[in-house]
Amino acid sequence: MSLHKLTFPIRAYWDLPEDFEGPVDPMSVSSEMVRCGILSLDLWEPAVSIRPRTLEIARRFIESNRAVSLTVASAALKTSLVTSLSGLGLSTLLVQARSLGEIGGLAGRITALETAAGKLGISFQVNPENIGDLPRVLTRLVDCGVSLLVLPIERPDAGNQVHSFENADHEGLAEQLRQIDYRSVQVIAHDPFLWAALYPDAALSPGGCQAGCGLIHIKPDYSVYPCPILPVCLGNLADHSLKQIVSSSEMKRVKEILGELPETCAGCPKSPNCHGGCRGRAYVVRGSLKERDPACRL
Repeated sequence: MSLHKLTFPIRAYWDLPEDFEGPVDPMSVSSEMVRCGILSLDLWEPAVSIRPRTLEIARRFIESNRAVSLTVASAALKTSLVTSLSGLGLSTLLVQARSLGEIGGLAGRITALETAAGKLGISFQVNPENIGDLPRVLTRLVDCGVSLLVLPIERPDAGNQVHSFENADHEGLAEQLRQIDYRSVQVIAHDPFLWAALYPDAALSPGGCQAGCGLIHIKPDYSVYPCPILPVCLGNLADHSLKQIVSSSEMKRVKEILGELPETCAGCPKSPNCHGGCRGRAYVVRGSLKERDPACRL
């Protein structure tokens, strides 16, 4: 079944607040997500050490047979952390790296701790400044024996720029990647055109943008968005339940627009699978949900 036909998203990205004290009870939010059918939860922990409340949220999902991925700051990667999480049942533990230099220091530590932690990898947020480092990042991970790299969905908050490479940039990156044997590294990329550069011989999965249909994003202030890269606020959990927000007229409007093929994609042979690419990036760069992904090379 197409994710566009789902009545409720099945995946949630939750960037946890720096302070859990406030008008919203995070445990109530996690319980509602379980009741509403969220099957996969991606947590981002901003603290330099894992807080008990974060563990409670993860445990509530895991005990309900849901998958939980946890991303932590590089400063949090310690033997004590990995040991404390080893029995929790996380599907993935990711360590956030913001630069090639930071990855160099993390890779060896991750390799040493991987046995105790299970699936342990690096989360590397690409942006216009560091996307050219990706081939060297992969080379470093191969050399160090790190087996998982996640390129998370971009978050255009606080003035962060969204990358949108032109044809020459894309071809140059794709050519550099072709020179590297990184088959030992599982690379997860949510960006359709970055994914195509990483896996040029694989067909793009059909369905197009899943914002609001297959996934939602909860920010630290408990505002809810269709996707981390799509800055269209649907409501706040301090004022409405998650079910009310997902069932709102604004959510329906966004889903209807994203379900339509952009006019500039008409007649494109790749449109059945691509369906306009990342519409969140189109909104950030071009100011409209109806535009196609500006990273498109066709």
